[in-house]
Amino acid sequence: MIAWVLSIAGMSFLGVIIEVIMPGGKLNGYIKSVFSLILLFVIVAPLPSLVDKNISLNTQYDYSEDGNFLYNLNSKKLENYEIAIIKSLESVGIGGINVQFDADVTKSNLKIEKVYVDVCNIVLNNKDKHININDTIINIVTETIDVEKNGVIIYG
Repeated sequence: MIAWVLSIAGMSFLGVIIEVIMPGGKLNGYIKSVFSLILLFVIVAPLPSLVDKNISLNTQYDYSEDGNFLYNLNSKKLENYEIAIIKSLESVGIGGINVQFDADVTKSNLKIEKVYVDVCNIVLNNKDKHININDTIINIVTETIDVEKNGVIIYG
C-alpha cells in the first residue's frame, strides 16, 4: 500500500518536471497524453489484487437493548398513565384512587397485562352518588390505556 502511494507521488512529481522541461507544441500534447495513461495505469494497478480478496458488503451489527434506558422510559410511561387515569377519574367525581400496573418494564414493547385499582380511600365528589363506580372505573381505565376489561382489577 505504501509503495503504491509512493509510486503515485513519484509519478506526479515526474509529471511536474516533464511539464517544466518540455517546450510548447504538438509534441508536448502527445507526451502529456502518454504520461496521463501511464499515471492512470499506476493508480489502477492494485485493483485486481483487491478484487481477489473476499470483500463482504453484508456487515452485520451486533446490538443489544439498554436495560436501564428501557426501564426508565417504561416506568415514566406507566407514571404518566397513572396520572392520566387519576385525572380522568377525578373529572367524573371519583377521587382517592391508587393505581398500579402489572407490566414488564424491561421490554422494548411495553405491554400492560393488568391494572390494579385500589378503592380503599375512595372519595365521591359527584352529586350523583348512584353511579356504578366499578363500571365507571373500568371504562375510564380501558379508554385511557390499551388493556382488556378483564385486565382491570378493582380491590379495596
